[in-house]
Amino acid sequence: MRRFFRSGITLALLVILPLVAEANTCYLKQSTALSTGMRMGPFLDETDGKTAETALTLSQADVRLSKAEGAFAQKNDATSCTHLENGWYKCPLDATDTNTLGLLVVAIHESGALPVWKECMVLPATVYDALVTNAVGAAGGLFGVGTNASLAITGALTVGGGVAITQSSSNAAGLSVAGNGSGAGIAAAGGATGDGFLTTGGATSGHGINAVATTAGSGITAVGVGTTRPGINATGGSVSSPGMKLTGGGTGAGLDIAAGATGVGVKVATTAGDGISVTPTAGSALVLTANGTSKHGAVITGGTAGTSDGLKAVAGSGGVDIRGSITGSLSGSVGSVAATSGGVTLMAVDAYLKGSTSVIYGVLIRDATTGAGMTGLTSASVNLAIYYCRADQGNAACSSITPAAATKGSYTSGGFVEKDATGAPGVYEFGIPTATLATGADLVTIYFSGVSGMIPTMLPIALVDFSVANINTKLGTPAGASVSADILTANTAASAIKAKTDSLTFTGTDVGAIVNTYATGKTPLQPTTAGRTLTVSAAGNGSVNWGDVENPTTSVGLTGTTISTSQQVASVSGAVGSVTGAVGSVTGSVGSVTGAVGSVTGAVGSVTGNVGGNVSGNVTGSVGSVVAASPTGGTVRKNVASQTYPVYLVLTSDHITPATGKSPAVQVSKDGAGFGNIAGSVAEIGNGWYLISFAQADTNCNSCAYRVTAASSDTRNFYAVTGP
Repeated sequence: MRRFFRSGITLALLVILPLVAEANTCYLKQSTALSTGMRMGPFLDETDGKTAETALTLSQADVRLSKAEGAFAQKNDATSCTHLENGWYKCPLDATDTNTLGLLVVAIHESGALPVWKECMVLPATVYDALVTNAVGAAGGLFGVGTNASLAITGALTVGGGVAITQSSSNAAGLSVAGNGSGAGIAAAGGATGDGFLTTGGATSGHGINAVATTAGSGITAVGVGTTRPGINATGGSVSSPGMKLTGGGTGAGLDIAAGATGVGVKVATTAGDGISVTPTAGSALVLTANGTSKHGAVITGGTAGTSDGLKAVAGSGGVDIRGSITGSLSGSVGSVAATSGGVTLMAVDAYLKGSTSVIYGVLIRDATTGAGMTGLTSASVNLAIYYCRADQGNAACSSITPAAATKGSYTSGGFVEKDATGAPGVYEFGIPTATLATGADLVTIYFSGVSGMIPTMLPIALVDFSVANINTKLGTPAGASVSADILTANTAASAIKAKTDSLTFTGTDVGAIVNTYATGKTPLQPTTAGRTLTVSAAGNGSVNWGDVENPTTSVGLTGTTISTSQQVASVSGAVGSVTGAVGSVTGSVGSVTGAVGSVTGAVGSVTGNVGGNVSGNVTGSVGSVVAASPTGGTVRKNVASQTYPVYLVLTSDHITPATGKSPAVQVSKDGAGFGNIAGSVAEIGNGWYLISFAQADTNCNSCAYRVTAASSDTRNFYAVTGP
């Protein structure tokens, strides 16, 4: 019976002890050492099952651990277990022993004692603190009925039944949510027809949503879905409440919108009110900056009925209705226009003699903001850049001109000095370098740019072979007061000769009768005064010694009379109908010449009045004015196809005869670049006239210089400053 009773007790203990062990499950904080030791026991004698084993040696190898249902291994902590009392021992564990979340089984089976084990749950530190360390309702503790500390959730929180939160504290947020990294603070998805996020403002003046941007982030970022669903759909109140009120932070925008691949940034549709109404506190009402090729800052279309303007502008205090450049038609009153071309002030084309030196030119510089003259610039102004571009530079870049300090009215190469900031704001004297106007090109363009807030200025200069200053040099010094006076003198002398020869008469029985008798009988002529002779050539041709004509009083017609080029006419009184052939020289004043004079070889003293044609050579003396043929025959539009231009060619043999039957070649220099053949064609019109048909590329320049050449023909040069 005793043996059976002992065996029964042992069996009962084996059944009951596991149940006791299961009831002793413990909680451990992950990666946290138990320096005071885990309580293991009681260790009982394996024979009687009740006697406490108090002297066991439990080393590191005796304490076996199974982490998260893994294989058993000895503990990492090297300290042996220490007996406390009644068979209970404390066994230290280090942070490595508790580093794995989940079930941790600690088992010890020492010889002479029954096996002892303990099952513990290793928890994350926050969970362990909420369950064990912190009080209910305290920070980091479990939520309970009553007052609880705030809860910060950094991971995802999924609530199936929804969340209702009412803030009890004064002026505190009902819900404060912060995302992490690139994660959203709140990611809300609505139902099939429900809203992803529905907010209602406070009863008096609270906002439904108040979004404040951080240093770099956006207050609200909304992305629409599908082809017609907006990112934000906001409807204002029934009276005057805005659908959306946005305030930017610091220098940030109140509303920053990026359009889709082909969509618009802002699309506004109204029933009767204005599409957009902007009233800033201090800045501009609307600042538009286009991006991309051929994109405009604003494309505005008026309404469909009534008087609907594409743009209606009303000036504010001290301003103008419209300030800037306008391409297209204007209707209404225009107060003033500051003309620029493509953001460049284009000055009128001027002409200078090739090789001119010490030229000081007045240049206009405008302010890019106001369009008025820009004052206060000097040769040392930051980023001031001056370049000149000549046709003979070919494919090379334009040449730089270094701005130099200068004194007003005194020439300095590259000199740049303000003329009069008060009387002529924006006007600067510029000393054109000698190389800029050198012989070798027909056109040079000087370009001023670089200074902040400055509209670039382009100055085109035609280089010519003659100028007002050298016409007198070509014509020569006049014998009288002027060339016109010399012409008048010659005309007067011719008239006097005619008057004297016309007054010769023979009547009665005097010489006239004798001459008449001789004429009838062909009797030789006899002088009326002794000693006077009439020279007759061997062929029987008579000549007149003008020195023997005495006091003529009647005009004598000299039709068919040719005066040898070796003879000189002292003076001519009256009009000379025409002169055929070259006139060697004219001494004295010529009153006037009616009709065309083919050419004049030799020096002409002076010319008073207009000279219609070309003058080759120098001009010395004062010239009232020179009206040069316009190098352009009309307006050429920039980069527009199907434009035509007529040109007249003459032969190089006499520079007068029309050049017909030629095959002209036309070249173009675009904005100072080298000459190249045009892509268009040339067709003969007739009588020396030819019609150039430009291709679109032939006019793709702001300043276009053209050259027309043909065999045995004078070269024709002309230029065009293109318009829209």
